[in-house]
Amino acid sequence: MKNKFTFFLPILFTIVNSIAIFAEEAMLNSYYEIARHNCHNISDIRLEMDRINNEILQLLTERTAYVKRAGDLKSKTTKIADDRQRVADQEQKIIKKSTELGLPLEISLPVFRNIMEESIKFQQRYIDCMMMADKSSIEASDLQITTHSEIEVKVIDYEEFKIKAFKYWDLYLHENQVYLGRLFVQLKDQSGIEDFLDINEEMLEEFFQIGKNVKKALKNLFKPDKLNYAALSNTYPVVHMHIIPRYKEVREFNGVVFEDTRWGHNYAPYDRSFAIDESTLFKIRDALKKQL
Repeated sequence: MKNKFTFFLPILFTIVNSIAIFAEEAMLNSYYEIARHNCHNISDIRLEMDRINNEILQLLTERTAYVKRAGDLKSKTTKIADDRQRVADQEQKIIKKSTELGLPLEISLPVFRNIMEESIKFQQRYIDCMMMADKSSIEASDLQITTHSEIEVKVIDYEEFKIKAFKYWDLYLHENQVYLGRLFVQLKDQSGIEDFLDINEEMLEEFFQIGKNVKKALKNLFKPDKLNYAALSNTYPVVHMHIIPRYKEVREFNGVVFEDTRWGHNYAPYDRSFAIDESTLFKIRDALKKQL
């Protein structure tokens, strides 16, 4: 008897699990039937949507309280709100649950992405305020160092992203194009020069000429509202400078929409999970090549 029960247990579990999933998938249709039964005009629908919006706001307020509490804890450890692994894990859970509920991903995913990104910004501001209150605030560059170092440990063939070679410098497209047109200029000579201020006058002159040409090319192609410059070299000792276009409004290139969600703030932390297809990356690279 015990052996028979053991044999049927996995089958029983599969059946129960399937029924549960089917029930959740039917939830959207179930709510639709309730709406169709209860709402006979637009006014009825708007009243129900107002009720639901209020419930969502209540839950969002509760969620934000936990975001704030997490800020308390992070202020004593990392002091950084952004955790891309956590964001990626949450997205997978949202995709899974939305699919189970029959909720279209084009509705759920952008909403939750925005909630997560804005929560990160809120939490970082909260952490920074706490640190200032404790008279132990961190500099914005520290935030850039932390997030930047996590990016550059990736093994990438930057030769594919090379835009142009000069006498002393090479110009590359950055692999993360969350800021459309982001690139960096890297010193070719690696013989003991690890500080930007140690480069000689000829190198410096060429660097500034490249910078002026890049600025003009970016203005022609993408019309950024501002340019950020970052020379950190914390995890990669070769002297290089990041040139980061910033945008007040969204830009579109090759059918891809690029949005600077941190406009008015430091460029970091930014969405390190942002990815576009390789063909679009190479089209951005080639467009810059033509300008230079």
